[in-house]
Amino acid sequence: MNNQLPLYILVNLISFGCGFALTWFFDYKKSMDGELENTYEELEDIKLESEDILSPVTGKAFELSNAKDDVFSSLSLGDGIAFTPEEGKIYAPVTGEITVAYPTKHAIGIKSDNGLEVLIHIGIDTVELNGKYFESNIKQGMHVKAGEELVSFDIDKIKEAGYDPTVMMIVINTPEYKAILPKKYGEVKHGDLAITTQV
Repeated sequence: MNNQLPLYILVNLISFGCGFALTWFFDYKKSMDGELENTYEELEDIKLESEDILSPVTGKAFELSNAKDDVFSSLSLGDGIAFTPEEGKIYAPVTGEITVAYPTKHAIGIKSDNGLEVLIHIGIDTVELNGKYFESNIKQGMHVKAGEELVSFDIDKIKEAGYDPTVMMIVINTPEYKAILPKKYGEVKHGDLAITTQV
């Protein structure tokens, strides 16, 4: 009996080890299969579509390349359009989720329900105002509808403080589209068609 004790212990250890390994492997595989399935479902849900982007502001639209800010005018962040605002209110250009809502209130990011990623930047270097002369109705993660008022700002006060109030709207995921087509320069009202995208 004493001679068989080591063999008995060894057999039990092997049995335990095999059982543990098989259970871990199949549970892990099941878990991974579930995660991959969910990932593929998410990817399918975010299929990009052509989309119309509305003017977020009332004023005069002009080519983004003419904006007095090299970061935006170089189109390094993406293609888009710029506005000289005549009214200090910003409206949602698409229906989607707020992805950027800085405490300084000068920039707004929205990801549309169709996968478009748009950034609205109010003024040049206005981040230095730390939110002064801005009022915001948004927070990150909230869902907004096209045409909904998002931010108000005092154009005159911003100018008096020495800042350019130009509003710039950029399609951040420009490379994912075949074309970003500004539709109207000159006088615009918020809600007018500003840009169309093609996939």
